[in-house]
Amino acid sequence: MPKLNPNTPTLMDGEVRLFKRKHSKVWQIAFTLDGRQVRVSSKKRILNDAVAAAREIYLDYRFRQKNGLPVISKRFADVAALCRDPAYWRAALEVFELAKTLEADTSILAS
Repeated sequence: MPKLNPNTPTLMDGEVRLFKRKHSKVWQIAFTLDGRQVRVSSKKRILNDAVAAAREIYLDYRFRQKNGLPVISKRFADVAALCRDPAYWRAALEVFELAKTLEADTSILAS
Protein backbone atom coordinates (compact mmCIF):
# COMPACT_ATOMS: atom_id res chain seq x y z
CA MET A 1 0.00 0.00 0.00
CA PRO A 2 1.37 3.44 -0.85
CA LYS A 3 2.31 5.73 1.99
CA LEU A 4 -0.52 8.12 2.82
CA ASN A 5 -0.17 11.79 3.46
CA PRO A 6 -0.44 12.31 7.24
CA ASN A 7 -3.33 14.72 6.60
CA THR A 8 -5.39 12.09 4.72
CA PRO A 9 -8.62 11.46 6.61
CA THR A 10 -9.10 7.75 7.28
CA LEU A 11 -11.58 5.64 9.20
CA MET A 12 -12.21 1.98 10.00
CA ASP A 13 -8.57 1.53 11.06
CA GLY A 14 -7.27 2.96 7.79
CA GLU A 15 -9.42 0.73 5.57
CA VAL A 16 -11.34 3.73 4.22
CA ARG A 17 -9.66 6.86 2.93
CA LEU A 18 -11.18 10.20 2.00
CA PHE A 19 -9.66 12.56 -0.51
CA LYS A 20 -10.57 15.38 -2.87
CA ARG A 21 -9.93 15.26 -6.59
CA LYS A 22 -8.30 18.22 -8.25
CA HIS A 23 -10.89 20.88 -9.10
CA SER A 24 -13.60 19.17 -7.03
CA LYS A 25 -15.42 20.41 -3.95
CA VAL A 26 -16.79 17.04 -2.82
CA TRP A 27 -14.96 14.33 -0.89
CA GLN A 28 -14.22 10.98 -2.53
CA ILE A 29 -14.09 7.63 -0.73
CA ALA A 30 -11.58 4.89 -1.51
CA PHE A 31 -11.21 1.38 -0.09
CA THR A 32 -10.24 -2.11 -1.20
CA LEU A 33 -12.75 -4.95 -1.28
CA ASP A 34 -12.18 -8.44 -2.67
CA GLY A 35 -8.81 -7.25 -3.96
CA ARG A 36 -10.42 -4.52 -6.05
CA GLN A 37 -10.06 -0.81 -5.47
CA VAL A 38 -13.42 0.91 -4.94
CA ARG A 39 -13.74 4.66 -5.39
CA VAL A 40 -17.05 6.46 -4.98
CA SER A 41 -18.18 10.00 -4.33
CA SER A 42 -19.47 10.91 -0.90
CA LYS A 43 -21.42 13.75 -2.54
CA LYS A 44 -20.55 15.81 0.55
CA ARG A 45 -18.54 19.01 0.75
CA ILE A 46 -18.07 19.08 4.53
CA LEU A 47 -15.54 16.60 5.93
CA ASN A 48 -17.66 15.48 8.91
CA ASP A 49 -20.59 14.75 6.59
CA ALA A 50 -18.27 12.91 4.20
CA VAL A 51 -16.91 10.75 7.06
CA ALA A 52 -20.45 9.72 8.03
CA ALA A 53 -21.29 8.96 4.38
CA ALA A 54 -18.05 7.00 3.94
CA ARG A 55 -18.79 4.83 6.96
CA GLU A 56 -22.29 4.05 5.68
CA ILE A 57 -21.12 3.32 2.12
CA TYR A 58 -18.27 1.08 3.29
CA LEU A 59 -20.55 -0.88 5.63
CA ASP A 60 -23.09 -1.30 2.82
CA TYR A 61 -20.40 -2.76 0.56
CA ARG A 62 -19.24 -5.09 3.35
CA PHE A 63 -22.86 -6.19 3.99
CA ARG A 64 -23.21 -7.09 0.32
CA GLN A 65 -19.94 -9.02 0.42
CA LYS A 66 -20.90 -11.00 3.54
CA ASN A 67 -24.33 -11.91 2.17
CA GLY A 68 -23.18 -13.05 -1.25
CA LEU A 69 -24.69 -10.09 -3.08
CA PRO A 70 -22.95 -8.51 -6.07
CA VAL A 71 -20.58 -5.93 -4.63
CA ILE A 72 -19.22 -4.29 -7.75
CA SER A 73 -21.32 -5.38 -10.69
CA LYS A 74 -23.40 -3.59 -13.24
CA ARG A 75 -24.01 -6.62 -15.44
CA PHE A 76 -27.67 -7.45 -16.05
CA ALA A 77 -26.94 -11.19 -15.80
CA ASP A 78 -25.60 -10.75 -12.25
CA VAL A 79 -28.64 -8.77 -11.14
CA ALA A 80 -31.06 -11.17 -12.81
CA ALA A 81 -29.40 -14.17 -11.16
CA LEU A 82 -29.59 -12.40 -7.83
CA CYS A 83 -33.33 -11.78 -8.21
CA ARG A 84 -33.93 -15.49 -8.84
CA ASP A 85 -32.12 -16.43 -5.62
CA PRO A 86 -34.47 -16.96 -2.65
CA ALA A 87 -31.62 -16.15 -0.24
CA TYR A 88 -31.52 -12.63 -1.68
CA TRP A 89 -35.17 -12.06 -0.87
CA ARG A 90 -34.77 -13.45 2.66
CA ALA A 91 -31.83 -11.09 3.27
CA ALA A 92 -33.75 -8.16 1.77
CA LEU A 93 -36.73 -8.92 4.02
CA GLU A 94 -34.45 -9.07 7.09
CA VAL A 95 -32.96 -5.69 6.22
CA PHE A 96 -36.43 -4.22 5.67
CA GLU A 97 -37.67 -5.58 9.01
CA LEU A 98 -34.55 -4.27 10.77
CA ALA A 99 -35.04 -0.83 9.21
CA LYS A 100 -38.67 -0.76 10.39
CA THR A 101 -37.56 -1.73 13.91
CA LEU A 102 -34.86 0.95 13.97
CA GLU A 103 -37.31 3.55 12.67
CA ALA A 104 -39.81 2.61 15.39
CA ASP A 105 -37.09 2.74 18.06
CA THR A 106 -35.98 6.14 16.82
CA SER A 107 -39.50 7.53 16.91
CA ILE A 108 -39.95 6.23 20.48
CA LEU A 109 -36.72 7.93 21.54
CA ALA A 110 -37.72 11.20 19.86
CA SER A 111 -41.01 11.44 21.75
